[in-house]
Amino acid sequence: MLSVCILTHEGDFHFVEGLHQTLPEWCEVITVITKKQDLLEDRGLVTAPRLYNIKQEGRFKMATYLYSGVFNFAEARNKAMSLASNDWILHLDPDERIMPWQHDYLEQLIKHGNNNQTIGGFINRSYSLIAGDKDENGFMAYEVLQQVRLHRKDERYKFQNAIHESVEESITTSERFIHDSQLFIHHLGYEIPKEKLQAKVERNIDTLLSDPQQLRQERGRKILNELYFLKNKLEK
Repeated sequence: MLSVCILTHEGDFHFVEGLHQTLPEWCEVITVITKKQDLLEDRGLVTAPRLYNIKQEGRFKMATYLYSGVFNFAEARNKAMSLASNDWILHLDPDERIMPWQHDYLEQLIKHGNNNQTIGGFINRSYSLIAGDKDENGFMAYEVLQQVRLHRKDERYKFQNAIHESVEESITTSERFIHDSQLFIHHLGYEIPKEKLQAKVERNIDTLLSDPQQLRQERGRKILNELYFLKNKLEK
């Protein structure tokens, strides 16, 4: 029914166990660990990204994604979902959570998609709490991002953009539709120590700057401005 694809950097792997505990027992769980080939890069060699060391134990599948140069989220997600065995795929990061009370709703969405072959994916809302920030009422501030993380398995569906990657364009060009949903993802990525958040922001800026095609898009330039704003804020 559902394959959950988790993409994690080596240093963030400790988050994955907590994520596994929040997932439905009826889904396949694919964890792909990204690893930079520093030795090859030191020798001036660049090889195509690839999966290796693929293992499976019950419903859990694990692999390592080797890359050189600047990390590209879209390429890594596309490799990860090639391991999916089921008809629907949900993409998560190790610092994201699906609340257990949404498991039944997630199953209903998939059944709805199976009954309507014109549906290619569903929009979810990702909530990111921003540690230390408060809104005008004194409550913890958060930001909401609408995106498609749940979609039908289809070889034509590919993520695009090195960072803040999206699969929406390939769904719509395949003549399927994207439906809205009330699926919520809780993002913990900003609830981390300041030093780690600074390193994450720097990494994301480098990744975005390595993708000229994304920077030519209005959305890409907006993301870059937001990253620099957050970088300057963290440096104060």
